[in-house]
Amino acid sequence: MVQIKEKIQGRWFSMAKKASEQFFVYSPYLTGKTPLSLARDGETNFFTEFHVELFSSRASDIHLLKALFKKGCSIYHLPNLHAKMVIDPHQGLTLGSQNATYRGCGMNKEMSIFIDGKDEIAQAREIASRWLKDAKRLTLEDIDDMIEAIAPLEAARIEYQRQCQKAQDDLKSKALKREALARRIAAQKERERQEALSRSRLETTARMRQSVQSLSVIANVKQGVVGLNPYSSSRGFVRFQKKSGDFLKWPARNGRLIELEHMIYHMVVLDSGQFGWLRLASTRATFVGDGVNWRAATFPSFKGIRVYTHALWGEEIEEYGANLLITFRDSNNHGCTVAVDFSFDGCKLIDVHKHDGLEHKRMHPAAEDYSAYELLKRNPDILEREIPLRLSKPFNYEGHNTGYSATEFFGEVGTRLQFELRKFEGQPIIYAKSI
Repeated sequence: MVQIKEKIQGRWFSMAKKASEQFFVYSPYLTGKTPLSLARDGETNFFTEFHVELFSSRASDIHLLKALFKKGCSIYHLPNLHAKMVIDPHQGLTLGSQNATYRGCGMNKEMSIFIDGKDEIAQAREIASRWLKDAKRLTLEDIDDMIEAIAPLEAARIEYQRQCQKAQDDLKSKALKREALARRIAAQKERERQEALSRSRLETTARMRQSVQSLSVIANVKQGVVGLNPYSSSRGFVRFQKKSGDFLKWPARNGRLIELEHMIYHMVVLDSGQFGWLRLASTRATFVGDGVNWRAATFPSFKGIRVYTHALWGEEIEEYGANLLITFRDSNNHGCTVAVDFSFDGCKLIDVHKHDGLEHKRMHPAAEDYSAYELLKRNPDILEREIPLRLSKPFNYEGHNTGYSATEFFGEVGTRLQFELRKFEGQPIIYAKSI
């Protein structure tokens, strides 16, 4: 049997209690109460180091050795001993890092093993027996001489320990100051990073807001309010006031009636610059999409490539430095994700991202292929015209769309809104702002 333990003294106590003959303890240092608990009159043999330096520094306790001697134990000086081992020829042996000391049996991080195999016990005893030629059995006179030798060194020991503690405290103080300085520098860098991200977010949303505000208004303004869906306690909706009619019919300023399609997604932009795709019913709208998995061939420039778009909201804009992610993937599920600064004035390519850490991982390619990214860089018209035109065009449900309830997009229940219908390249854009 082999056992591994962090603290092995419990096994030592059990072995000492059951020992029927000679019991052997090998420990370079001896302090504390544990050695006394292992002492058996005439049967316990302690092998340790016997040097002035060890006892004057109190790494070992000379008075403990005297107490063990008086209990009838045999104590040996074994030069260069480093092994920590306890052997009972009939029960087993322990090997490990743990000394029979106060710290070894207490606060130190130790690990030892217990082995009871006869072959292993015999092998350990055979190795230890070869050390005996160097061992010297200590007498009471040897111990008393050591006590006398270290007495004059006590004042020096105390002063030495004081100096060591002072040096240790100085080291700790310097380390703490470095850590505090590093934290301040890191905090300053983080503040600067957050400020830069915040500026980037404000600039991105401002460009989007300005671009939608530059579009012409094509219908009369309508008033709406955010309400709570009676069929779901967690999902809200937005509806128009009675005099404003519904979402599908908008009186145009030229006297004609503009009709929007039922249950079709239309781009909606808030006065904050945040955008998504609003699914319309006649009297209310409940769902705002932020991600769309477009059908194949939706974008003519990317033949044979599936396109997934994800509108970024809030802190996501700061994370990516953009307000739109576009993922491209081919039939082999290879592709890439690009970050884009989207507005009706055109799109600006910000960066290309690996897929790790991005949301909607089921849409992300399994292997990188940057051909779509290179195509975007070579053909600015795709960003300036094709993508804005396609994203602003109303569309039917494509599958795998993601999004939020109206309350998460427009605001809490009771938020009052003003809705405008604007036009981008002939396509209706819903613009909403709080009032």
